[in-house]
Amino acid sequence: MVRFIYGENRYLASQTLKKIESEFAARDPSNINVDKVEGADLTVSKFVQVVSAMPFLADSRLVVIKNLMLENGNSDIKSTIAEKLPLIDSKALELVFVETGEPDKRSKLYKYLLKEAKCTHCEE
Repeated sequence: MVRFIYGENRYLASQTLKKIESEFAARDPSNINVDKVEGADLTVSKFVQVVSAMPFLADSRLVVIKNLMLENGNSDIKSTIAEKLPLIDSKALELVFVETGEPDKRSKLYKYLLKEAKCTHCEE
C-alpha cells in the first residue's frame, strides 16, 4: 500500500504518521522492518534498494520517505520514482510519503500519488 501525507499542518501529519507506525509496530514489534529515509538525500538507486528489500521474519516492511518533493531539487529523481511506483510489490511493502508543506502540484510524482495512493491532506 502506498500512502501520501501532505500539507501545512505538521502536527496532524506527524500524528497520522505515528498512527501508521504504531499499527505497523503492533504487527512487527521488533522494528527491524522499518526504514525512514530523508527525501533530500534520496537517489534512485537508494529508493530501489529500500523498496525492493524483503521483509525479515514478517509479512511486510514499512518505508517512510520524508519531504522528497519539498527538499530534493532533482526533478529527474522524482519522475523516475513516479515511473517505478506501479512496479512495486505492494503486498510486502507499506510505503509512506510525507510532505510537511504543499508540494508542487504539477509534478509527476504528486499527480501519481494523488491518483493512486491513500491520501491524507493535513490543512492548517
